[in-house]
Amino acid sequence: MIFCRHCRHQIHETARNCPSCGGAQVLGGSNDSNDNTSSSSGWTSIASLIFGIFSIVVWFDDSAWDADTFIGVFAIFILPAFVLGVVSLSNKFNGRGMAISGLVMSLISIVMLLSS
Repeated sequence: MIFCRHCRHQIHETARNCPSCGGAQVLGGSNDSNDNTSSSSGWTSIASLIFGIFSIVVWFDDSAWDADTFIGVFAIFILPAFVLGVVSLSNKFNGRGMAISGLVMSLISIVMLLSS
């Protein structure tokens, strides 16, 4: 139990407002639960960048492609780059630049796929 910063009434240590006076409490050392920028969440940005690079590099293969190869390239490289980039940007994870790069490369690959 702690004391209210305004009226000195005893309150629970996790209370955001005092039930007696309604005064806002500043909790020391606690992180905002809405802050999703932890360093462990950067893997989606890195994966988006890697899949984006592969989705561009695969277009330098000069062999003849059939419909199954186009579907495989889309499912294995382009779609994961796009989805992971969108997830990383929407959740505001670390590595925003990598996520944007992976997203742009996947969009370029989609345009190249549609033009083939």
